[in-house]
Amino acid sequence: HRQTLLLGEALLLIAEDFLAQSRQNTELPASYMTYRAIVDFMNNNFERMEDLVSLERALHRKYSYLCHVFKKYAGMTIGDYLHHLRIQRAKHLLLNTERSIRRIAEEVGFKDAFYFSRIFKRIEGIPPQAYRSREEREGES
Repeated sequence: HRQTLLLGEALLLIAEDFLAQSRQNTELPASYMTYRAIVDFMNNNFERMEDLVSLERALHRKYSYLCHVFKKYAGMTIGDYLHHLRIQRAKHLLLNTERSIRRIAEEVGFKDAFYFSRIFKRIEGIPPQAYRSREEREGES
């Protein structure tokens, strides 16, 4: 009888230890929290980001580490994500304002309108002016 009680207590301790470890394993990894911080910072500051080193300063982490973490979770580079954010905002401005391409480029964070047009075409397949014209024509139909 005593051995059965000891065996029961041992099994209880093992089960409690197992549950404690499984609870710890359900917490999000620190790297995922860093990834979320990167996304939040970029979503809120993409127009003002002068360079990607500003990310390093804001999050108090080395840029190479931030790049590694972001690529792991997003499957793309920080620079590519930044371009996509800027182009999405530019598409909205192209369709909903009469601002010039140069002004829109500056507003979304590109210093050079030609570079903006090149990135826009790479992502969307057509230049910004053609995008604006095509969408206007489709809207009239």
